[in-house]
This record gives sequence, structure tokens and C-alpha cells, in this order.
Amino acid sequence: MSSLAFTACTNQIKPNFDDRNSQYYYCAILEAGISFNIMNKIGSNSNFNQNLNFLDKFEPKRDANYYKVIQKDKKIFLYGYSMRTHQLKELITVNAENNRLLYTKKLNSNLDKNRECYWTYHLNGTTLKSIETCDKTKNVRYFDYIPKWKSYGIRKHLIYQNNKLVTTFLHDEAYSSIKMYDENGTFIEEGKTMGESDFCIPFQSYSIE
Repeated sequence: MSSLAFTACTNQIKPNFDDRNSQYYYCAILEAGISFNIMNKIGSNSNFNQNLNFLDKFEPKRDANYYKVIQKDKKIFLYGYSMRTHQLKELITVNAENNRLLYTKKLNSNLDKNRECYWTYHLNGTTLKSIETCDKTKNVRYFDYIPKWKSYGIRKHLIYQNNKLVTTFLHDEAYSSIKMYDENGTFIEEGKTMGESDFCIPFQSYSIE
């Protein structure tokens, strides 16, 4: 139902980043759905053109989104547009009261590849469970509340495909490393974790279709 709020939005815009009545940002940080943040505000048309030139020079085969942000009826709606074409590429809905993700949709030139996801949350004591459902894939994440941070830290991430568990990720107590297991619980590898905000300097690029 969240997607219905986006029906009035056009697939392409001509933004004016000097307009102080409109809010535009380069980054939408989801942080596993429970801690949403927008970063790197676009201050002017010249600022945008400067970063577009940077993208052309150093990543000519990639694109990046920028986001128009609108808040209405206790929800935040984000429209993600291509920096290169200004075509609508992504839709995001966030609960403005608790900053949690509710809905995402990634738009592709091939309509069969559009990816739509819904998020729900369940609190049990100090443990928060988030469920992200995207077609035949489901991501279930468990978070523990950390008093000194006054926020939640992720402990476990389960990935299901067609209702079958396929991958498990376990985080250490310091949230600095992560272990990956297959559907049988067999250890695969261990790696370091990195916050999503570390990938947005000043924007987050992706391969052009």
C-alpha cells in the first residue's frame, strides 16, 4: 500500500537545487531498515554539476542517485533519481516517528526486474526483529538494544529463498566482524563490517544497466 503514495510522481524531473523550498540529498542510508538517515544535502545547481563532472571523470561507466525528500502524514517519501538522466530509479517510504524503513522499490528499464520490498518489525523485550520481504526472498534480522549507544546493534541476519534458509550472518559483540554460514550451518568465511554511510562520499554509485 505504501507504493500508492508515489503515483503522483513523474518518471523524470527538472530539478532546481537552488530552490530552498525543495530538499535534495545525495545519500539515503538505510542501515538494515531500523535506522534511516539522509546525508550530503545538495546545496545548489553548481554543487550538483561539480559532482556530476566528478562522476563523469572518475566513474564514466557508472551512475548514482540523488533523492528528493518529502514528509507527509508522519511518513517520509523519497524519490531517487539518476544523476545522469533524472529518470526515477528508486522509491522509499520511512516511518517519520521512529525512522524505520517501511517500503522500497527499485525501478529498472526492464519492468520485469523491478524489485519491491516491504519491512515489518517485532519487539520482544530488548530484541528487535525486522523482516524484509522482497518477492521470493526474505531477510530476517535480529538486533539487541545497547543502552550506552541508546540504539540497536545487529546480531544475526538470516536470508531465506522460497521460504528456505540459504545464508546466515553472525556479528561479533564489537560489531566489527561478521561470519557467514551456508544453509547447513557450515562456516564459509569471515569478514569486516562497514557502515553504509562509508559508501556515500559524496554519493553512492552503481553500474549502468
